[in-house]
Amino acid sequence: MKSKLILIAVVLIMLLCACNSHQAPTPSDPLDAIRTAAAATVVAMTTQVMQTQMAQPSMNTPNPTPVLTLPPVATPVGNSVAQTEAATSVVEKDDGTPCNRAEFVDETVPDGTKYPANTKFEKTWTLKNVGSCAWTSAYAAVFVKGDSMSGPAAQTLATEKVDPGQTLTIRVNFTTPSTAGTYRAEYKLRDANGVLFAFNNPDATFWAEVEVAGAAVTAAPVAPQPFSSLDVGYCSAQWSSGLGNLPCPGKAGDLAGFVFSDSTPMLENGVEDDELGLWLGVQDVKDGYIKGVYPEVTIGSAAQFSAVLSCDRAQSACDARVSFGYLEGGSEQWLDSWHEVNDGAFNRVNVDLSALAGRSVRLMLKVDALGDPRGDMILIMAPKLK
Repeated sequence: MKSKLILIAVVLIMLLCACNSHQAPTPSDPLDAIRTAAAATVVAMTTQVMQTQMAQPSMNTPNPTPVLTLPPVATPVGNSVAQTEAATSVVEKDDGTPCNRAEFVDETVPDGTKYPANTKFEKTWTLKNVGSCAWTSAYAAVFVKGDSMSGPAAQTLATEKVDPGQTLTIRVNFTTPSTAGTYRAEYKLRDANGVLFAFNNPDATFWAEVEVAGAAVTAAPVAPQPFSSLDVGYCSAQWSSGLGNLPCPGKAGDLAGFVFSDSTPMLENGVEDDELGLWLGVQDVKDGYIKGVYPEVTIGSAAQFSAVLSCDRAQSACDARVSFGYLEGGSEQWLDSWHEVNDGAFNRVNVDLSALAGRSVRLMLKVDALGDPRGDMILIMAPKLK
């Protein structure tokens, strides 16, 4: 039907054009305007029909669906496995606590402690496990810098597990160098995987720092001196500890050990006495000791040694052994010993020396720490040879 309409419209246009082309010019006819409008209407109708036919989509062809094309995303190759492994590696608790971390609690041998050259000493550190992982026997304290002072390159922390929240005391033995100066050995902790750690600051260390005064002190032979008494003449004895000879009188608190007299000593029961007493303090190391060797004396036929023994009343941790003996021909002989603890009671002792009658010997007094030396300050009051 549409094709027929188009054909009729074309024929009408051709007829109109033919009439106009063969007609001579004449004066304007009122019907010309009507004819022109009719032709324009036909042309417009034809154009509209053709445009509609061209624009109308086929009923059998579906409208195309818009497609959004995204650029390709590069897939990481080199570190994809590492990222997966890192995501499954747990080094912290949910609250952010790291696996390995220590906290300083206490130490012995304060910085600047003076020792003679070539002298052995022990330093301890008490650390607390504030991480989330237990410290096992695979953990160690390792030397990281400074002067090792003959200390170990690595030392196992403990034979038993140290759980988070527990404390551990590390003990390391050193020997001071032969040259005077200040020496420092620094340490860190190492876990089972060989990773070093210490405190909140990852660069922090713990250390032993001492001053070496000079040549090592050696025990020089002491010529026998006239014997006076064990108390008043106590500085005529040769006093020593594991660090060598000690000054007499000494100073309370000296880490090398000390001895001094007290004219009004207080016993551990709280009673103050008016008899002269000697305060003996051991060297501040595990199983430390102090020993006094008196000048030579000839023992009488009915001689006896007597004294009153007591811990320092203020030292509740006192736990030591007091010994009495003699030195003869270079051989030490111990006649008796007594275990002293701070139990609120003193100990009166007597030793029969009749077996030594007529012999010239050097009497000895000694105090030994039974393990931890802290609190081992012993009073030997009125030591007499009768």
